[in-house]
Amino acid sequence: MPAGGSVTLTCDVNQFADLEYDWFRQTSKNSKKTAVAGESDRVLVTSEAGFYTCRGRVKDSDPVIIHETEWTYEWRAAKLNTPPTSNEYRIIRATESDSGGYSCRGRRDYFFSEWSDIITLTVSYEPRPVLTVSPSWLSPGASVTLNCEVEHPSAGWSFYWYKAVPDLSEKSSSYELLPDGSGTAQDSYIIHGQTHTAGYVCRAGRGDPEYHTDHSQPKFVWSADVHSAASLTVSPDRVQHFTSDSVSLTCEGNFTEWRVRKFSEDGRLYSDCRRMTGSTCDINTSKSDTAVYWCESGSGEFSSAVNITVRSMLLYIYLLDLNHLDIT
Repeated sequence: MPAGGSVTLTCDVNQFADLEYDWFRQTSKNSKKTAVAGESDRVLVTSEAGFYTCRGRVKDSDPVIIHETEWTYEWRAAKLNTPPTSNEYRIIRATESDSGGYSCRGRRDYFFSEWSDIITLTVSYEPRPVLTVSPSWLSPGASVTLNCEVEHPSAGWSFYWYKAVPDLSEKSSSYELLPDGSGTAQDSYIIHGQTHTAGYVCRAGRGDPEYHTDHSQPKFVWSADVHSAASLTVSPDRVQHFTSDSVSLTCEGNFTEWRVRKFSEDGRLYSDCRRMTGSTCDINTSKSDTAVYWCESGSGEFSSAVNITVRSMLLYIYLLDLNHLDIT
């Protein structure tokens, strides 16, 4: 190459037309190759002496954008006619029909994950606690144990304990929280030194914010203590009566308003006397009148309690006849 001249070099790779090229130059055969900057064409025009080599390579393709497919979800339950596709399945108003097993799995394009473990959901009607008391009949000064049980018991319940306070105007009772009776962890509550007839209820709560059940049905402990502020007398004065007897129940004490309450053998609580004259309730006895009776005043006092048994006169005569049989 004459001084100040140039030379044209051509790089040829058989069978490949759409290529890019790299050019390299050495000052001697044993020197390091250096790339000829800025050259990528098949033809190189240079004015520099040296040893040259070339290389053909396939051009880079246009970029391809790959989108990651988001997960969708499937839910499996016999009642889900149109299962949701989100990762959350929400039941707005749960009913007993929502009870059952639920599982889910994820889907991305044509790939499916395994089904999850089955979660069993049980939906029941709002639980109502059941209160029991022991003992039912008091010896003066005895301790009384209250037990509150929730249907379908499970962990996390706290318990609230109340004394029933008579409300004659509403023909019902209000509830007064017992000392230290708010949100106890134990399902039992002990009352020490109880001397008079009294009624109690409980309820339960759990969760945050706390959900509360309804109050239990009231349960009573009865006392025959004659030293209570109010008393109940029965005329004729006996425990056992016969059907169709006329019996008078009289409430006594320094109170102006009264109601006679009756707790029957079948566990029903009655708050009204059918025939109340002043502070006296008159009844014509029947078998259903076998019950515990007591009085409640408008100021919230309970009287002593009386247990009345009503028997059939025919049965009594039959038993008398048996007693007089001469069996030899």
